[in-house]
Amino acid sequence: MEFVSSDGRKNKGEIQKVEGIEMRLKFLCILFFPVVMFAQPWGNAASLKTIMSLGLPVLDIHTEDGVMPTCRYVTHPKGCFGLGITDVTTVPGRLFLSVGKDTLYDSGEYQEDVSGMTIRIRGNYSAYSDPKPFRIKLQRKADLLCRGNERYNDKEWLLLRDDELKLLVGLYVNQLVGMPYTPSFQYVNVILNDTYFGAYALVESVKRNPECRIDVDKDEGYIFEYDGYWWQKDFYYTSLLRKDLAYTFKYPDMENADLETQEYIRSVILGMEQHVKNGDYDSYIDVATFASWMLGHDILGTQDGLGSNVFFAKYDKMPYSKVFMTNLWDFDSIERMKNSWARVHTLHFFELLFSSKNENFKNAYKQKWAELSETLVDDVTDYLTTFAASDCAKALDVSRTLTNVYLNGKSKRLADVETDVQNAILWFASRKVWLDTKMTKEINPELPHQQNALPEAPALDKRDDGACFNIFGQEVKSDYKGVVIQNGKKMIGGY
Repeated sequence: MEFVSSDGRKNKGEIQKVEGIEMRLKFLCILFFPVVMFAQPWGNAASLKTIMSLGLPVLDIHTEDGVMPTCRYVTHPKGCFGLGITDVTTVPGRLFLSVGKDTLYDSGEYQEDVSGMTIRIRGNYSAYSDPKPFRIKLQRKADLLCRGNERYNDKEWLLLRDDELKLLVGLYVNQLVGMPYTPSFQYVNVILNDTYFGAYALVESVKRNPECRIDVDKDEGYIFEYDGYWWQKDFYYTSLLRKDLAYTFKYPDMENADLETQEYIRSVILGMEQHVKNGDYDSYIDVATFASWMLGHDILGTQDGLGSNVFFAKYDKMPYSKVFMTNLWDFDSIERMKNSWARVHTLHFFELLFSSKNENFKNAYKQKWAELSETLVDDVTDYLTTFAASDCAKALDVSRTLTNVYLNGKSKRLADVETDVQNAILWFASRKVWLDTKMTKEINPELPHQQNALPEAPALDKRDDGACFNIFGQEVKSDYKGVVIQNGKKMIGGY
């Protein structure tokens, strides 16, 4: 089998060694543009031989004592929004990655920090459907995409559903608009405790890895998110533009950071909001990545205004180090805003950037569109047509057929790859016409609020919101006996 690179070119695989085992990458169709069961399996086990014969790499996972990862569902606290999960169990085990008769990777039996892996359910609303997405953490770094270079080694990997090729399409657009990081992935068939779970995308996670993921300084770098699900986190900073939203952190662990570090990143976040609102943002944010990120979602027509994940990063503490946007993420709701801007087009600082008297952001946005628009439809068509004709797509097609058998009516029946490809091509053809029309007119969104100066931020030790929430996200009285969340911290209340 050939594998496809980010520009759609095909390569012949080369002999490489991973964990001391020679393997041929020609069996893989790694995509460089580059889940979890709640507890009960939804079908009897298909034979390993049958699954191996489908053509995709097989990820075979065995947890200790056959324990399945589980979670509980929670709704948002008062004044917030979103559906999430809690009490997520982390289950240790072993995984094997193979193609045909070749074993590409074996994690070994679980031994903390030495070998094996853990698996858990991930996501928020996406965790409400079956089969669910998973997060895998290896105890020893490795490249599960088997690219034959240690620079790709990492512990964290994701298993995501891509039932309509939206991940494939979204990450290609991420690359087209020139975001700093485009996660790589590989379609695989997943077996968990001898039960076939269907075809998944094995994806790099969004995290710091200066070699191949997000490059920020180890000691002075930051990765943070404008997060609608902040109420699930132990540490956050509330946005001064929208009180129902807050910033959470992917790097470093801010909860355990010293006060100086906390104060610094807080000043960065609030400074970003203030400078965007005031219009003097050029020396504070990387305008090009902000414009590319926004244009990417407008091209994709993303419906989810916050579930689409708004990631920021700052390389270090140097004054000339600007806040930049890292990558597009979470494509479940793309191709839905047919005759409208993506909903993030009107998300606080983006609406402010579009309407600012300082037009550098707007100009960068229009310039990026001018660079892409003439060849956009042809580029997407060529890319998706090449993919549809690949061995990977053919293997995914037959895997979907078997997946439909084991879904057994518990989820939407998967279409064939060609149908998804044609639907996506039609979307881009129509979307280009709409965007061309809008770009020649007015791209400013309607502002729902006045652009007054931001109030001075309260000091960290003077926050007085005081509200308490239990682990289900429900507001409780201050004398509630049990685990409560107050001012962004978990604690034992009522004792």
